[in-house]
Amino acid sequence: MSARSEVEPRRSEVEQRRSEVEQRRLGEAMRFIQLMARTFSTLDLNEPEAIGDTLSALSGTFLDAPARLTLTLERETGALALGAREGVGEDAALLEPVACELWRELIDAREPVCLDREALRDRWPQVPAALEEGIVAVAILLHEEPLGLLVLGPKLSGEPIFEAELAFLSSAVGLAAMAYASAEASAERAAQQRVAEQRAQLAAEEAAKKQAAFDELDVKLSIIASQRDEITRLSTPILQLHAEVLALPIIGTVDPSRGELISRRLMDEINQRKSSYVLLDLTGVEQVNPWMANYLVSLARTCELLGSTCVLTGIGPALALSLVGLDTGIAKLATLPTLGAGLEECLRRLKR
Repeated sequence: MSARSEVEPRRSEVEQRRSEVEQRRLGEAMRFIQLMARTFSTLDLNEPEAIGDTLSALSGTFLDAPARLTLTLERETGALALGAREGVGEDAALLEPVACELWRELIDAREPVCLDREALRDRWPQVPAALEEGIVAVAILLHEEPLGLLVLGPKLSGEPIFEAELAFLSSAVGLAAMAYASAEASAERAAQQRVAEQRAQLAAEEAAKKQAAFDELDVKLSIIASQRDEITRLSTPILQLHAEVLALPIIGTVDPSRGELISRRLMDEINQRKSSYVLLDLTGVEQVNPWMANYLVSLARTCELLGSTCVLTGIGPALALSLVGLDTGIAKLATLPTLGAGLEECLRRLKR
C-alpha cells in the first residue's frame, strides 16, 4: 500500500472527528447563547460593568480560555478603557500605545480575528505572557457602531478555534451590544428622570416661595384692613350727649366704604340706646360731593325709620356754598350752626 493511500484514510478520519467536534460545539454554543441571553435579561442595567463581566466570563468558560478581557470605546473621545479582565497581567501593559493600536485594528476589522503567536508578536512585542500563545478578538458593534472589544487568550487545551466557537463569540458580542444599548437607554431615562425631578422640586420650591409671599401679603393686607377699620372707627366716633341724644361728628370726606361702616355703627347705637335724636356734626367737613350729600340725606331717613330724628350741625359758610348747587333734598333736614346749639334744641324738644 502506498503512503498516499495510507494518508487519505487518516485525513478523512481527522476531518470526520473535526466535523463531530464542530457539531458538538455548535450545540454547546446554542446552550451558552441561551444562558447568556437569560443572564443579560436579569442584569441591573444601571451597572454596565456587569455586562462586560458576563460577556467575558461566559465566553471564557465556553472556550476554556482563562485569560480574557473586554475593552470599551468612549463615544465622545474615542478613548479605550479596560472593562472586565481576568488573568491577563498588568493593566498598564494592556493600554500601552502599541496595544491600543492593535485593539483599534481589531475593532476596525468588525469581525472575529484570530492571531497566533507569531502574528501577535509581530504587532505587540511586549505582549503579556498570558496572551502570547495567541488571541481571538471580536469587535462589539451596535448598528455598525463600535462599542468595544472582547479578547480571549489561548485555550487550555491548546486546540484551535472552531467555526462554531467563532459563531458563538459573534452572537455573544451581539447580545452584549444590545445589553449595552439598553443600559445606555436606561441611564438616559434615569438622567431625564433626575432632571424632571429636579425641575419639579425647583417648581415646588418656587411655588412654595410664591405661596409664602402671598400668605405674607394676605396677612399684611388683613392688618392694613384692620388698621383702616380702626382708623375709620376712631375718626367717626359716636358720642352719647344725653340719654336720648347721640352725636356723630363727621371729619373729612365720606366714601361708600366708610359710609357703610358709619351707617352700620350708627344703626346699632340707635337700636341699642333707643335714642330719639342724632346730631350729625359736619364741622370737620369742608365740602361735599353729590354722592356724600345723598348719603347724608339717606342716613337721616334711615334714622327716622328707627324712630330717631336727625339734625345737621356745624355747617359753615364753605360747606353751605358747596351744598347750594346740589339738588339732594338736604335742605329739608333740620340744621343748626353748632353742636351745642343742636344739643340745646334736642333737650328743649324732649322737655315738651
